[in-house]
Amino acid sequence: MRPSMPRTGIGKCYRGSWKLGAQPVKLETAGLEGGKVLTILGKDDGVIVMDETMEDACVVLGQEGVHFAVIDGGHKLPLTCSEDVVWSIESFRQRT
Repeated sequence: MRPSMPRTGIGKCYRGSWKLGAQPVKLETAGLEGGKVLTILGKDDGVIVMDETMEDACVVLGQEGVHFAVIDGGHKLPLTCSEDVVWSIESFRQRT
């Protein structure tokens, strides 16, 4: 279980609000005005927590503003699974 987090943080996304530098961003203004962001995650990454990253990205970018590609691999995913990473990027690019 994730420890209790403050409602804002420098460069971090938490439930309730997001703060980048000294400028707080209200959730009402969060999200992309257009387009999508591709986020490639390793299923077995010991550094980046997949569920928290997905949750935070959806809060900041909006459900329609982000697409996730989850690949079998760890934190060195771009090196160890480069063909899968490239395929994910190209597939995303063709769909958007």
